[in-house]
Amino acid sequence: MLVKTMLEYDKVFAIYQYVTSNIKYDHYMASLSGMDRINYSDGVPYPTEVNFALTYKKGVCFNYSLLFKELCCAFGVNCYYAGGTAGGPHAWNIVEVDGTYYQVDPTWDAGKSPEQYRYFLISDRTMARDHTLETEDYLYHLPPCPFDYSASL
Repeated sequence: MLVKTMLEYDKVFAIYQYVTSNIKYDHYMASLSGMDRINYSDGVPYPTEVNFALTYKKGVCFNYSLLFKELCCAFGVNCYYAGGTAGGPHAWNIVEVDGTYYQVDPTWDAGKSPEQYRYFLISDRTMARDHTLETEDYLYHLPPCPFDYSASL
């Protein structure tokens, strides 16, 4: 019942705050590649990326992004996994709030207080300052994010 009475913004904010406050960046995992990375998370039940983050409270960008996406889905919020580059290969999300889509990057806001968030509910243009969305790899169309949330109020 609580989920249905919460405003969509409040749900997204609570999920984002949970992920950014409880998951730490795993620098060791980030240094691994290929089978070494797969073996590192071996033994964690499917979906590995989400359960790894929840079990060990750490991960890299795809762990943050997939956990955020799955929590949004669990609370009835439309959310997409987005990938591209941001100083190297990177993953983040596109989320719907009250009929408008916004970009979020829980990895880059991890460990910050809400007042310090720079990547929460921002536009394509704002995200493009330091993130490049890879659109060719997607089998589906990612929705545009025309506004920063504060500018759309």
